[in-house]
Amino acid sequence: MWAVAQRVVAQIPLLEFDLPWRHWFGVLLTDIRRRALHHPGIARHLVVLGPVAGTQRVIDGGTRGLGDADLPMRRR
Repeated sequence: MWAVAQRVVAQIPLLEFDLPWRHWFGVLLTDIRRRALHHPGIARHLVVLGPVAGTQRVIDGGTRGLGDADLPMRRR
């Protein structure tokens, strides 16, 4: 299942952050859902067992976009 999760995450394209941040995340999450629906159980796998290789690319893209939108970022 890990290999499938990695393949699904690798297929997620990152958009340029030229859209409003809420719309950008909506497009991203819709694309993730569309890909996950082709692999039953993969969404649960990603949520319950945590990130797989390649996930950091998606997280960094979202974080960078939120920073570009001048939203305050809290670091823990």
